[in-house]
Amino acid sequence: MTPFLNLAPHMSAFAASLTMEVMTVSAGELQELYVEALLEADCQVLHRISDGHLYVHPFAAMAVHSSWLVRVADLLCVDAEDVAGAFLGADCELSEAALADLMRACAAALMKASDDMRRISGAGLVDAVRLSSASGEPLAQSQVRLAHMQRGLSLVTAA
Repeated sequence: MTPFLNLAPHMSAFAASLTMEVMTVSAGELQELYVEALLEADCQVLHRISDGHLYVHPFAAMAVHSSWLVRVADLLCVDAEDVAGAFLGADCELSEAALADLMRACAAALMKASDDMRRISGAGLVDAVRLSSASGEPLAQSQVRLAHMQRGLSLVTAA
């Protein structure tokens, strides 16, 4: 249900913002490093490559973000002890805005998926699970009860 994010525009932005006097980095190289990080984290099902573009589930994108940055640092021979500031030196600059854009895109995709799920399931799934746990009734019955409550109806349990 959650949309996969196309990381191609982000990889291009990262490649453009990585500047060094002796080395340039391509979006393809950055994408390969991202795939390596995904595979190491056992996220094979949470990504796919289509037309050369990497599509990643937002959870997977957030989960491997740090390990990907460490790989980028290794590629650039930058000390990545403090990953957050590793790319902001005299030799190399990675725009913090480019990093923030990826995290915002992940959050937006997850929020959209949550809204879609709420629309599809009628009553919120989280609320239904909570009600089901408290009352001991089946989850489907809790969803029906919540849907009726939203419409102002009350559902009476048979004695």
